[in-house]
Amino acid sequence: MILNAAFQVVIVNLDILEKKFNSEEKVTPETLSEKGIVGKIRGEMPKIKILGDGKLTKALIVENCLTSKKAKEAIEKAGGKITAKTTSHVDR
Repeated sequence: MILNAAFQVVIVNLDILEKKFNSEEKVTPETLSEKGIVGKIRGEMPKIKILGDGKLTKALIVENCLTSKKAKEAIEKAGGKITAKTTSHVDR
């Protein structure tokens, strides 16, 4: 996890999702917080950005998170889905 404090965005890589989530689980800011991966910043839930570092083999359902192009491709290749238009253009 990497925090970009200037923009209140927390970076989470695929390898963390692989370790902490089971197949078919939802990945949201709230579930990331429940699993102790992210926390509130100044009392508010930060925006989450998922990057494509690491390998993902589980079909996850990603909601309310930004994703890089590489992460989006890996999530979909593993059989997962992204339920909102949350892709931003960072190639990682």
